[in-house]
Amino acid sequence: MDIDQIRAFCFLAEQGSYKLTAERLCITQPALTKKIQKLESTIDVPLFERSRTGTSLTPSGELLLPEALLVMQSYNQLAQSAKMLKSGTKGRLKVGFGVSVYQEVPKLISSFKDKYKSTDVTLFDLKSQIQIEMLNRQELDVGFCRSSDSDELVCYPLFKDRLALVVPDSAIIDNNPITYMKSASYLKFRQSSSFGFSEQLMFYLANRGISLDVKQEYDSILTLLSMISADLGFSILPLSTRQLVQSGVRFIPLNGEHNEWDICMIWNKSNTNEVVKKFVELVLEETK
Repeated sequence: MDIDQIRAFCFLAEQGSYKLTAERLCITQPALTKKIQKLESTIDVPLFERSRTGTSLTPSGELLLPEALLVMQSYNQLAQSAKMLKSGTKGRLKVGFGVSVYQEVPKLISSFKDKYKSTDVTLFDLKSQIQIEMLNRQELDVGFCRSSDSDELVCYPLFKDRLALVVPDSAIIDNNPITYMKSASYLKFRQSSSFGFSEQLMFYLANRGISLDVKQEYDSILTLLSMISADLGFSILPLSTRQLVQSGVRFIPLNGEHNEWDICMIWNKSNTNEVVKKFVELVLEETK
């Protein structure tokens, strides 16, 4: 039994004529007769009766027709899904992102879902370093994070993030923020121990001969910002984190060498997921 035989069964039941069914299937009548005979032989049940007025279903054929139609419906859905998967208009996409793109990525995902409604997108809030590792292992399809020098990854720069001095609204800062940093309490975001940001901050401070005495460390960036708002100290964070705050703190961009870095859309060039190609195309179009 194969799908062509089941299709012939369904069409012949609908047309009631070998001639019309053969024309519809673009085959000869003998070829159609052979398909029906093979199907009847396989299931050991007669499906049709021929008469002068045409071809009609046997009682067994009438009982089996609804099931055959369901098989055809499932087959057609399978074929359509396979076609959509191949074209990238259906499938799954795993996207990594971090605080730098909290606002941008959800908007891009929304645009993508509006255009490709049969796709399933899962978002993962991850540090840049973790995203890079997962992209290299193809456990993540697309990442939005710091650039990578991995030969396996393609990096498309979206914008530049930079270091910012984060202080309470009440802080008095002169033209030289370094003076303030040396005198106030430094509150550290524990995730800044991730290699990319830690290295960036280390180079920036070392280049200016600054050594900060950590008064307190926080795992939650929102908690850290609340502590700064309460005038308990300052921190140095990516400027992009200001989108998490409404009031109580100020972000002062820091200037000079080692103060900025690229935030990129990254994917593995060996990834064969066609949905990745469609998503990359959309992002490139919307970020021109």
